[in-house]
Amino acid sequence: MKAKLPRSRTRHSPIAPPSPRPAPAGELDTFRHRIALGQIMAIQHWAQAMAERYPEREAVWQEILRLCGLVDLPGLRRLAEAWGEEARQRP
Repeated sequence: MKAKLPRSRTRHSPIAPPSPRPAPAGELDTFRHRIALGQIMAIQHWAQAMAERYPEREAVWQEILRLCGLVDLPGLRRLAEAWGEEARQRP
């Protein structure tokens, strides 16, 4: 079963990844920890909760849910790495 966010307004192409700034650093740590443990269902629930807290970044949450649906842990790791790199480059 594929998880989806309610009231989707934005469709995201798997070719162009969303902006890698989904949430504060603490949330990024949570995301990384769950990836390290392979907790796909926990990541899905987390992404749905983040969608409610940060609806302006819906494309990011949809991408996470898509990767979870594919059980693509390497893809989730790449996304987390991109977010970490973005955070390091911010002033």
